[in-house]
Amino acid sequence: MGLENITVSEILKAKGDAEAGAVYWCSTSHLVREAVKHMTVHNVGALVVLKSGDVKQPAGIVTERGQANYSVQQYQYSTCNGANDRQSYSTCSGF
Repeated sequence: MGLENITVSEILKAKGDAEAGAVYWCSTSHLVREAVKHMTVHNVGALVVLKSGDVKQPAGIVTERGQANYSVQQYQYSTCNGANDRQSYSTCSGF
């Protein structure tokens, strides 16, 4: 059976009864490290981001992949801007 025949509901049921209806989230005021820790604790790859305040409205989503990409970009920026003088620009730009 291919993925075209599977519903989202079936995938959620495969998570188990305790996790089937779980939606993990963080707010826009949380630190990134808190969001990453929350994903790790619950073994999920993404969190719904809710706006801070009394009314919790969706603001977006944060993912493991997004965090990894951001970390790589920050590392690349720091090494290309003098944090490591032995790195050449060509090494950084060839990423």
